[in-house]
Amino acid sequence: EGECLASAGEHVSLMVRSDGQIGAKGGPYRSRVAPDKVVRFVLLHRDCSFIVGSLPHEIWILVHDYILASNEEEKQKADECWCEVVRSGRFHSCAILYMLVELARSDTKPETPSLTGMFLKYLGDQVQTPDHSDEWYGHVCDNLPQLYEALQHEGTELVSPYLKEAYPNAVKDFGLLTEYIQICGDIALQMTSRYGMHVKYQQACAVEGRLQEQLREMVARMLRDYGDVFRVNAKGSLMYTGDSIKPTVNEAKLTERLLEVCRECGVSAPLDGAGNVSLATMHWQRYASQSDFIQLWVNLSATAKTHKCLTNLISCCSPKEDSSLAMVNPIYISMVRNGRAITKEPNVQGTPNVRELRELFVPSPGHVFLRLDYSFIELCTLAAVCEHRYGSSVLGQVIRKGVDPHCFTASIFHKVPLDEFQQKLENGTKEERDKFKMLRQHAKVFNFGIAGGEGAQTIVEFAKTSFNVTLTLEEAAHFKFILTNYVYPELSVYLEDNTVVNLARNLGVSLFDFKQKLSWKPS
Repeated sequence: EGECLASAGEHVSLMVRSDGQIGAKGGPYRSRVAPDKVVRFVLLHRDCSFIVGSLPHEIWILVHDYILASNEEEKQKADECWCEVVRSGRFHSCAILYMLVELARSDTKPETPSLTGMFLKYLGDQVQTPDHSDEWYGHVCDNLPQLYEALQHEGTELVSPYLKEAYPNAVKDFGLLTEYIQICGDIALQMTSRYGMHVKYQQACAVEGRLQEQLREMVARMLRDYGDVFRVNAKGSLMYTGDSIKPTVNEAKLTERLLEVCRECGVSAPLDGAGNVSLATMHWQRYASQSDFIQLWVNLSATAKTHKCLTNLISCCSPKEDSSLAMVNPIYISMVRNGRAITKEPNVQGTPNVRELRELFVPSPGHVFLRLDYSFIELCTLAAVCEHRYGSSVLGQVIRKGVDPHCFTASIFHKVPLDEFQQKLENGTKEERDKFKMLRQHAKVFNFGIAGGEGAQTIVEFAKTSFNVTLTLEEAAHFKFILTNYVYPELSVYLEDNTVVNLARNLGVSLFDFKQKLSWKPS
């Protein structure tokens, strides 16, 4: 009715009622906000903080919809205020913080909690089964601030042992246990799911048909030349798994074929983590040029993967009448164990980096795609860690000077002055630009792979599959040595046994002093 429930900076509890109204509680006051009153409510409480018990998108998007559907003259202003509440870190979710606390405590996949479960665990309050009465809504709204405070206390205790090593403003800028980041992500991803994506449907169907024909031809050739690598049933018919159009592999026969290739080429068979011959095509791809069998097997597997992804995409499409386009609305799960979001129905994030598939996605009419990418963000974080642990980082110095670390690495690898390398990369002849672009790509393999702890064998595979760069084992070992000893020497320490790092840290001495006292000699 035009009066505020809370003053600037104070909390207002929100929840969605079954009748579509918004239940609100601030201080001693409760209110039911009808859809046509939402604009006024947001403007009155623009400087307040908001606490919800559910995932943030469930309430935030509903309020956003009510604002846009309003006839109020100030609806645009209200929508800007509502967005600013999230951007300024004043929108809090008990469900998100609960999931982050559980993840930090147990390192298990967080499940979306129920209000009943959260109240019982943190407040000892047995919230009755929702009966959608005013009393029930009032009880929940009354206690959301206490629940959020209890979760904050738990999260702070989990974080406190690491605050000395953390970025000084980490909690302020990103929220406790990254709550702010997760809330922004939850809302943004659910909005993306709701508005959907346009797909060139007719083109997708045509591509699927071509891939299916290619698969049939490759399977026929595999049967003709290497028929024993596929499993057959008692009647002699090929066996398939699920709806795949690629026959099931006979692993024993495939292993025999691969070992035969190794003997013919004079190479060692790649092994998996258990010490057995690896059957992953990524481990054999580097031998494709030496063996017709491996070339065919790698191509068959890649084509089958692309085809499966495309058929899943097509099955999720909603074709538009009188249009070559279709709409897909992927479902986003905004928090999983590794901190990243995942998608399903279809898994658009898992779309292979194949041009025929990527170009199927087009902007909605009147819109454009905006592509954003961090510049070597992994190397920036690595440099920050090294500076913190060891007091300095050559990688950090390179980045701070505005130098591309991949160019810096490549210039040392290939003994070309940095200025000359950059000049030819940017302003050289076409042949020079192509050459130095390839050298920079080569350096990226080691900057990203070695920092991730990859050995020479894995680097060779990583180079081919991720950057289309061909390396020998000797080259991989050689450039790894140069990178960790001459380019960024701090990496040699970083890559050593973390047990020693942790022990030195726990004893309160520098790693260098600790090793000196032990007369440390790396093996």
